[in-house]
Amino acid sequence: MFTDVDRSRIEEHVSLFGENVWKHTIVVFTWAEVLRKISIERYIRREGQDLKWVLEKCKRRYFIINNCIYGEHPQVGRLMERVEKLVAEEGGHFVPQEKEEDKKPKDDDQTPGRDVRELGARPKQSSALSLSKDMEVEPVSN
Repeated sequence: MFTDVDRSRIEEHVSLFGENVWKHTIVVFTWAEVLRKISIERYIRREGQDLKWVLEKCKRRYFIINNCIYGEHPQVGRLMERVEKLVAEEGGHFVPQEKEEDKKPKDDDQTPGRDVRELGARPKQSSALSLSKDMEVEPVSN
């Protein structure tokens, strides 16, 4: 059951990326074999307003996956096609909005000892590690 707690968690996650994330969102329903007995529309109605809210925010884009099908299956390819179509419709990849606090220039003295680096860049080695590489180790004799 989709609850107001689920909705609040989604709202928390969305707040990290900004409202534009909804343009790039597809809800994926799993356990399609359980939904075989009722239509997806009936299931959505039965789950309540919180699930309806999520689906309305993402323009009712959803996909249903059957978890009981293992290995390569056309459903994975169809999901990827939907994602590619969504990316094309929305003009490319998602770029998160900057928060107001991120836009302000940061003073280097505010976070002493914190290295600033680009996303994906390798961290600098600590001085202790580089010192240990320079030290010569004598073999231990019995």
